[in-house]
Amino acid sequence: MDEKTPAFEELKKEAPSSFEWQQYYHAVLDRLWIVILMVVLGTIGSLVYLKNQETTYIARSVLFLEMDTERVLKGVETVRDVQIRSLDMVNTVVDSLKGYPFALRVAERLGLATSNSFRNAVKAGNKEMSSAEAASRLLKMVAVQYRKATRLIDIFATTRDASLSTEIANGYANEYLRLMLERSTESTRSAGQFLVEETQRLGEKLKISEEALQSFRERERTASFENMLTEAQESVKKLSTEISRNQQLLEQVQRDVDAAAKDPKNETMLLQLPTILSDVQIANANASIEQQEGELDLLSQRYHAEHPLYATAKQRLDVAKQDRRERLAKAVSLLGSQQVLLEESLKRLDQQKSDAEKRLLEVTAKSLEYNSLSRAVEADRALYGSVVARLKEVDITKGMADQSIRIHESALGASPSQIPYFKSIILGLAAGLAVGIGLALLLDAIDPTFRTVDQEERVTGVKVITVIPEIKTQKPGLAVVNERSGFVAESFRTLRTSIAMLSGREERKVFLFTSALPSEGKTFNSANFAAALAQQGFRTLYVDADLRKPSVSRLLFGEIRTPGLNEILQGKATFEEAVHSGNVDNLSVVPAGGRAEHPSELLAGANFEKFLEKARKDYDRVVLDTAPIIAVSDTLLILRLADVNCLVVRANSTPKKSVLHAIRLLDEIDCPPAGVILNRIKAARSGGYYAYSGRVYGGKTYGAKGVYGNNG
Repeated sequence: MDEKTPAFEELKKEAPSSFEWQQYYHAVLDRLWIVILMVVLGTIGSLVYLKNQETTYIARSVLFLEMDTERVLKGVETVRDVQIRSLDMVNTVVDSLKGYPFALRVAERLGLATSNSFRNAVKAGNKEMSSAEAASRLLKMVAVQYRKATRLIDIFATTRDASLSTEIANGYANEYLRLMLERSTESTRSAGQFLVEETQRLGEKLKISEEALQSFRERERTASFENMLTEAQESVKKLSTEISRNQQLLEQVQRDVDAAAKDPKNETMLLQLPTILSDVQIANANASIEQQEGELDLLSQRYHAEHPLYATAKQRLDVAKQDRRERLAKAVSLLGSQQVLLEESLKRLDQQKSDAEKRLLEVTAKSLEYNSLSRAVEADRALYGSVVARLKEVDITKGMADQSIRIHESALGASPSQIPYFKSIILGLAAGLAVGIGLALLLDAIDPTFRTVDQEERVTGVKVITVIPEIKTQKPGLAVVNERSGFVAESFRTLRTSIAMLSGREERKVFLFTSALPSEGKTFNSANFAAALAQQGFRTLYVDADLRKPSVSRLLFGEIRTPGLNEILQGKATFEEAVHSGNVDNLSVVPAGGRAEHPSELLAGANFEKFLEKARKDYDRVVLDTAPIIAVSDTLLILRLADVNCLVVRANSTPKKSVLHAIRLLDEIDCPPAGVILNRIKAARSGGYYAYSGRVYGGKTYGAKGVYGNNG
């Protein structure tokens, strides 16, 4: 068997199986007497309770809840501590009425500690009672309920005195109204005092905020900090524009200086330089030349070149050009100086811009302080105004009563309360039934034995090859012979088939039956299995190998027959002498024979192996009935000689730990059982449930008379 199977783990680690209601149903059904007993006891208990009940009187008062309080003045709300606006607040009222503090108020208001009627109702006798004790007793007499989908709260008072019940019910309602009035008055007074103190505090805080803002303005010498910030921003912007313009001029001068340096005598090129063209003297010279050229052009149309007027005009033109050349040379020479001046101007402007930016940063940093002070002043002014307005509202509403709760119905009297006879009996029955079922399931859960196939296979890891139903009126002898059409006979035929399927193609002849403990039914199972093999036509030899407590001879013959296996192993009888007819066709029996002094030595000797070898040759099948493996070691000595080992487990009897120990012993000698035979399954009441936890086994269809007839 695999070492990982649950058979070799702790029993408490048994894996839970899937839910099957039949298991619980039959667990309760098996212990039905417990359930019936608990139901009877529960019913008796309820009857005793009803008998001891005394007549009580119940009175009721009703409170009505106004969900919205009417506003007396437009825009002014009543100041109150408790405002009932939702179901949560309704529950708060109910919980308050149910609480001990409120019960103490009512007890003190009504003087219940000294009231004779109350003392008689609680059976206090002459014993002195405090208000606290009276309140504790009062809580048990009063019930508070909210009517769903309404605004009504019912207050029930139940005592043995009708007038006392009425007094308590009305006392609860009146006391709660008194409590609400006290809370409203206290709330208004507290709110007014708080608002006065808050107004003074906020006024001082507003004054401090305004003084801090004024101090900042005086320190910075500005009435409007916004203008200061705007001036600083404009200064930075103006300097940035000036720097950009001078940078452009400097770049142009640098380009003109480079061009003039390449060709200083090219007058035409020099006159095209932007810096030169922008020079005023050069511009005036160009204008003078243009004027002289225009006059000369007019004279050339009227006079020839030798005419004095023409000559004079041409002379003036030459003088103007010469003057422009001189001025051009001077302007070119001044380009370097102009470049230096622009560079110095840029440095000065950069410094001025840096100073302006620092000033802007200072102003911006101060603006944070200024804005913080401004916001503080505005917030304090708004909060101060709000509190002043609220204080005026409180003064207006002072003295107004809170009408959120009023008495809808006062208790006019008390009526006898009806004892719930039917309900009490039903509750007693239900409680008894629940306790009975719980006890039945508890006993089933702690049951240390196997009850189903699924349970056995889950715990041990060894499959069940068949189940044998329990028969209360079992006849002596072989069930497969006496009742061939019954459930038991069909179970052994199933066992025969299952073992044949286990054998496969390999021929297996020797079948060994054992159990963990005595009295599990291994002899009954092995004998019927041998008879089932014989009915199938196999020449079968049935051997009683339990030399310590033999029972095969009594089961089959009703007496102890000799010689048997004991005599063969001791050499006192031959094989043929020890074989007896089994009263079934094809069935031969070798009983245990006489008493053996050393069974273990006889079974472990060579004679037993020779006996089995001859049995294999002379018979088709050999069935061995052996001793329990936990009680003695006889079976462990011969297990290796068998082809198939079957472990018989008695349902609802054999402890799980014993079965697990037996399987462990078999596994340790490398002879694991081919399967488990679950014997004496309780099938009379539940059919096949106990075999397969809900899968039908047995019943009127399988194994019934007329299906298989008398065939084996």
